[in-house]
Amino acid sequence: MAAIHKIRKLLIVNRGEIAIRLIQTATELGIPTVAVFTSGDDSHAEFATEAVELVPQDLSRVAEAYMDVGNIISIAKRVGADAIHPGYGFLSEQPALPAACREHGILFVGPQEEHIIKFGDKLASKEAARAAGVPVVEGSLGPVRGVSDVREMSAKIGYPVMLKNASGGGGRGIRIVYKDSEIEEAYRRCVGEVVGGAVFLEKAIVGGRHIEVQIIGDGSGNAVHAFERDCSVQRRFQKIVEIAPSPKLEDKIRQRILSDAVKIAKSVNYLNLGTVEFLVDPKTGSHYFLEINPRIQVEHTITEVVTGLDLVRIQLQIAQGQSFSSIGITQSSIAARGFAIQLRVVSEDAEKNFDLQTGNISAVQFAGGHGVRVDTHLNLVRIKSNTIKPVAVGPFFDSLLAKVIAHASTFEFARRKALRCVRETVISGVSSNLPFLENLLQHTAFVEYNIDTKFVENTPELLKPNDLSKRSISGSQMSDEDGVSSVPLRGQTAYPIELRWDTSVSENSTPDYEPHQIAIKTLEPDQIDPSLLRATLDIDGADAEIRIHPTVVLAGADESSADGLLKIAAPHDGLLLSFTVKEGDVVTAGQEVAVLSRMKMETSVRSDKTGVVRKVGSGLVKAGRVIREGMGVVWVEPTKDVVEIQARL
Repeated sequence: MAAIHKIRKLLIVNRGEIAIRLIQTATELGIPTVAVFTSGDDSHAEFATEAVELVPQDLSRVAEAYMDVGNIISIAKRVGADAIHPGYGFLSEQPALPAACREHGILFVGPQEEHIIKFGDKLASKEAARAAGVPVVEGSLGPVRGVSDVREMSAKIGYPVMLKNASGGGGRGIRIVYKDSEIEEAYRRCVGEVVGGAVFLEKAIVGGRHIEVQIIGDGSGNAVHAFERDCSVQRRFQKIVEIAPSPKLEDKIRQRILSDAVKIAKSVNYLNLGTVEFLVDPKTGSHYFLEINPRIQVEHTITEVVTGLDLVRIQLQIAQGQSFSSIGITQSSIAARGFAIQLRVVSEDAEKNFDLQTGNISAVQFAGGHGVRVDTHLNLVRIKSNTIKPVAVGPFFDSLLAKVIAHASTFEFARRKALRCVRETVISGVSSNLPFLENLLQHTAFVEYNIDTKFVENTPELLKPNDLSKRSISGSQMSDEDGVSSVPLRGQTAYPIELRWDTSVSENSTPDYEPHQIAIKTLEPDQIDPSLLRATLDIDGADAEIRIHPTVVLAGADESSADGLLKIAAPHDGLLLSFTVKEGDVVTAGQEVAVLSRMKMETSVRSDKTGVVRKVGSGLVKAGRVIREGMGVVWVEPTKDVVEIQARL
């Protein structure tokens, strides 16, 4: 049994709702907490005992501030934190953090370093499953050597196949290939989305069910499960809705999956929390090991709700050296009661191909009532400062706004409760996937739970607008009659204002709002979000500071019709990784002209027409910069066909 190490102060290296979740349990255990945050993204820091700002070295890659192991260790030593919890994502996937903690005598709350290394590599984890006697999907035994290798193996095992980056996760570095012509781009994306990882190939099981098992290990060969979660409602390998336990799963299949998950955990003497993921073939009922996630998961909430366990508390107790017996963990003591559904509310617009939406959230209302839990960082009221502050949603972090969890005695009652929650939720300032979730929860296939991992992609009616699509609350709708007083402008205050042209007001009309005299004193790129401009203003004689969307500045010229050129615009906000064409190049309709990255997922910007590239980028649109949806990336002179272009060249 490990020696007891009572945590004196816990440093939490994460942000958003999971940081708040960790802080809450630590506080209940009497453990002081330290949060870290970046400028403009500090809503979670409000809950911690103290907070330290992270200053990114590259302002266009703010998220990387959470990945600087050396700086994190320095902060821990400076504030006197003797333990670090990484949450999920970020450094939770990097063995360098537990290694550095061990070197500096800091307790790491999570699995052992060796397990993060092994299970952070999908090939190594697959081998561990095979060694434990757990079934795996047919595929390459090691990395593929390139496109030709993929073609040869695909022809041998048959399409469709799955290309995976061994170091990928969260949908990154994974592509399904249905035919030979798709191999080259799929391989390039798998390599590009996860730097340094090897790519391997598996036979794709299309239309399977994604089932995962929550495991808990004590590091000495003892392990238990806390039942399974169904994560089949997903898009591009990213989960949208999770359910515990899995509806309509045959009990004999469930028991085999639970048994195999525990078998793997025991075979490696697993320590702390982890999730073993499987794919169930609907045709045969066979299950296959996919991967192990050695950390707490986004969807841990539904396991907590149906079992009554506080998984974060268990993490902290095991990390401090407490045994299963001392904290009352036995397999027989863990039972699942009822069903829980977790809805991931994200700042993505389903009607626009789930494009990331950014802005400032100025008003929010979540549902409540019996059996409802909401985990979110959208706390507009700051208790410590007794102020109201909008929450900024930018392009640098995950799009998750909240996790809405509905728990009831049956799946149907949980579904109805989840539907009520969606209809009672209001988020003002950015578009979200709430309309999509409402459509999903009412769809016959979901009601009957005839769901597989391709359901969202194969069901376009889920993307149709509904009444929730039309519902929004803007500042202009809030008046004194609604009980909301107007807020006076104050000098030396940063106001989260986005300027847009009001096309509904002509020069001769009388606006129904109070006019102001505004003079722009300075205008320069914003230091935190380079896609915006920061302006200092004189408003009726008072100083103020705002951020301006670049399209306001560019609105004087219609880029789409300039010189008869066709503007190829960014389909969504994101980091512009590279241009794949140059001026004078011939492009055909559908050809890639640039590559964007959004939450580490790469997408292509493609030309709508055949033509000649006449302009690449602009003063605001450069490789390495964050750009906004609709900003011009490349300008093309359209022509009828390639033969005509070549003749002119």
